[in-house]
Amino acid sequence: MRCPRHPLVPTLSILACALALPIAHGAETEHDQRTAEEPTPIGETIVVTGERRETTIARSTSDIDVVDADELRMRGHPSSPWQWLQGLAGVDAAGGAGGIDGGIPRIKLRGANSYDTLIQLDGIPLEDPSTTQGQPNLAHLFPAGLDRVEVVRGAQSGVYGSRAVGGVVNFQTIRPTRAPHEHLRAEVGAYGTADAEASATGPISSTVGFALSAAGLGSNGFSATTDANAHGDARNHESDSVHRGGVTGRVEWKPKAGSMAYLAVNTVALNQEFDDGFGGGPDDPLSYTTVKSYRTSAGGETKLSDKLTIGTDLAYTATDRIYNAATFNATYYGKQEYVGAHARYRLTPELEFAGGVDGRRHDLDIKSGGYSHSQDWLGGGWGQVASSSDWHELVGSVREDLHSRSGDATTWRLAGAAFMAQDCVKPHASVGTGFRAPSLYEQNDPFVGNPDLAAQRSISYDAGVSFMPIQDVVHDCVILDVTAFRTDYRTLIDFVPTGPFTGQYMNIHDYSVEGVESSLRVADPQSPIFARFSYTWQMARETPAQTGGTYSAYLPRHHIGVVLGVREDKYGWLSINGERVSRMNAGFGGTTYLPWYTVVGASAGAFVGRDWELYVRVENLLDEHYETNPGNTNSGQAFYFGADAHF
Repeated sequence: MRCPRHPLVPTLSILACALALPIAHGAETEHDQRTAEEPTPIGETIVVTGERRETTIARSTSDIDVVDADELRMRGHPSSPWQWLQGLAGVDAAGGAGGIDGGIPRIKLRGANSYDTLIQLDGIPLEDPSTTQGQPNLAHLFPAGLDRVEVVRGAQSGVYGSRAVGGVVNFQTIRPTRAPHEHLRAEVGAYGTADAEASATGPISSTVGFALSAAGLGSNGFSATTDANAHGDARNHESDSVHRGGVTGRVEWKPKAGSMAYLAVNTVALNQEFDDGFGGGPDDPLSYTTVKSYRTSAGGETKLSDKLTIGTDLAYTATDRIYNAATFNATYYGKQEYVGAHARYRLTPELEFAGGVDGRRHDLDIKSGGYSHSQDWLGGGWGQVASSSDWHELVGSVREDLHSRSGDATTWRLAGAAFMAQDCVKPHASVGTGFRAPSLYEQNDPFVGNPDLAAQRSISYDAGVSFMPIQDVVHDCVILDVTAFRTDYRTLIDFVPTGPFTGQYMNIHDYSVEGVESSLRVADPQSPIFARFSYTWQMARETPAQTGGTYSAYLPRHHIGVVLGVREDKYGWLSINGERVSRMNAGFGGTTYLPWYTVVGASAGAFVGRDWELYVRVENLLDEHYETNPGNTNSGQAFYFGADAHF
């Protein structure tokens, strides 16, 4: 169906449909990998995270962005998965505690804290009980084997439970392909960095396929911390190196159409030097952390009839973390066990029911002069009904969770979208509750823990409109989406300082965050140009006497993101990306503020023959000195050169 023609529509359509080439281009590949039975209409991006069902971005009631392998290729293969999310509307993604992949990167969705974002790997929660809030360190999640990421903004606890307060980030790995396919990439560059990855996919038999990838990175790095007046410039302080390697593998068995069973393995090892801010300073040569993580998962899905589909997933994750600092030594052993089952029943073409149960158990052992052990479990069940027609989408869900320490939590979500002006305009809105169970560290740490913590609870609202000019081959072109959002926290888990170097995790009230996110994006696989534009305004409202200004730390008031690129199939591609981030609170009680900063990157590639391409990636093109954490460092202007081959 076409939109009514307006004098500006052709111009806007040409511009807009060029703006998100990666979205549409990747959709066909992803759907082909997922089902291999039904072709995906060109331009329709299939997503599965927002409502735990297969739909398209155009039809979804959730605000979703997809970043796929083609877009990452155009951006010069960023070295860490958290960098994939930079520049998206409603997303604040920044590195950890300085250096190359030091600390735990922050991914904040709609102003919620980073540990209020549910991170998934292939739809299964990815958590690390050995960290303070139990969130995974995305610096340890290797790009090798990752094919795309779906970012869902807004409260999703009604179907996903704990942590999905600000939204869900679902990283998805490569799938077996019908024909053999190999990929090789090698890169060298600034700070003595060398990076390499290899992957292979293909059939083992007529019903069994495999996907295997491996990667390694080594870098001399730069100092993780610097002088107080350096604004993030590492200067000439002692460098902090990083070495990491990992393997990802997956085997799938498809005995018949609509049925699939899988077994997957993910493992990573890392050694990262850092600077102990309490004893070593920027020239600390002794402090380091080592991490070994192993994850195995299995499950599958099958169609019992044309209307009923059932599935299950199991996962086990173990993480060993050694923290050796100038002033403190500790070893953390964390384990997570997960089990889940789901079912979907399509009563009519317009009405679908879904539901399921899942549970997680966490164990944490700490050795630091003594020994401590703690564990908890979290389980729940959910149900969802979805109504769909040519003119509307309506989704309602409810979930009940039980935590071994903080009690029950009932969450829900109601969302709807209407399609007007011959599908050109989509007003949409949602309301939902969220919760996060306290982590083992927050409850049991001998210095700052609080065993009496209650679960964090909140309610979120959003409303917006999307304008979508429908073309013959483009069905989810979104020229402009503007959404206003607000989250009110009924019970917030926050660290409350009680002295210069002391504090405790507590439940507090009177906190909210609100904002407006806007994006300009489109998909057209036939266009040589692609781009993303985003602008997010957000503001936290809190009672400083209760929170000490900690929860709203690192929340920029204004965030602008731009990605622009052009590709010519015979010669190569060129792209540029940038972020403009406003002044941020970075201290207790609003005592420390980080100034505005602008970071620009660029990349270019040249095709060599049918299978090879050479590329260059420039990070911090303008060589700006800036901080995302007080006293920590960020890369200066850095060039990386690589070769990429597909066979």
